[in-house]
Amino acid sequence: MEQGIVTEAKDDQDNPKQKKFLFWRMSKRRRIIYIVVSIMLLLVIILLIVIFVGGKAYAQKYANKVEISVNSVDLKYIEPNVDTKSIDVEISLHLKHNGPMDARMESAHARLEYGGKTFGRVKIPEMHLTSGKQEYDLIVRDNAEVSDLAVLSNLGKDLVNEKEITVSAFAKVTVHSFGLTYSGINVNRKLKITALGKFEDPAPRIDVIKLNECTPDTYSILFNATVDNVSKFGLDGIGLLNLTLYYDHSFLGYAMSTHPERGVPRGNSTIEFSLSVPNTPAMKPTMLAMGLGIASGKAQFYITGENPYATQVNMLKEAVQTINMSILYTDGLNKVAFGPTCDLTKVIS
Repeated sequence: MEQGIVTEAKDDQDNPKQKKFLFWRMSKRRRIIYIVVSIMLLLVIILLIVIFVGGKAYAQKYANKVEISVNSVDLKYIEPNVDTKSIDVEISLHLKHNGPMDARMESAHARLEYGGKTFGRVKIPEMHLTSGKQEYDLIVRDNAEVSDLAVLSNLGKDLVNEKEITVSAFAKVTVHSFGLTYSGINVNRKLKITALGKFEDPAPRIDVIKLNECTPDTYSILFNATVDNVSKFGLDGIGLLNLTLYYDHSFLGYAMSTHPERGVPRGNSTIEFSLSVPNTPAMKPTMLAMGLGIASGKAQFYITGENPYATQVNMLKEAVQTINMSILYTDGLNKVAFGPTCDLTKVIS
């Protein structure tokens, strides 16, 4: 026992520069090395936290400052006569941003809401964001998914009748910059879109009224009208329209579009409707009133979507049924044409 105590004391004397550091005994030089390494490791950990936590916060702040507005939304194709849950769309977005560095944003799906309820999602393509002040258009082409037809129907009805609607979009994106990746960046926006406003401003105009054929059974009439779709919605892919035509408040018949592939695109477009009116005693007063109104330069027509066969696109039926366009024709006989079997006397007699 005494020998052990003597040996330990001797070891301490042989290494007089070693001191206890935490749980170990080591030389001063080794202590300094351990302290420096520990500080460096701590700095690396802090730097990583700043890069991945602070960097993500900065990326989120930058994403929040990107200005996004809607140039246009075009419905390109919707499959008719089926309960489809997809729409071919083309969306043009206008972006403005001012960032300090280049970045790449991976493609992502944006969830769409109307009236606080989700109705579908659309895929946003990959984007390359360059540093400095930038302003450009982004084109989104996708077969968009529809998850709630009832919400989409409400959107469609408001699209027809209101002057402006607001759609909310929510997306989580992954951003790459300087070799680093930040996932879960929120891009949430409320997007205001100019709507159709009941086609009131400007109102549709009748360019030609042609009485193609007058027989003992029917009057075959062709209406050629100009529609100015000043909204940001293009209804290119809505297909065949079978609307209801009234003269004043008297039913004339069903007006079927002769060129269903045209739809109602944005801007100025010509729509042609064919109408077959039964030549019966019950229809004579209405035809007489229409003939006299046209000849006098004051004929009031209404086109509505109230009949159940107004469109072959099931998801838009309720929206189309709210159509109610007022067309005042004031050009007298200047824009009236007659087929070989028709003249004005056949209408007013």
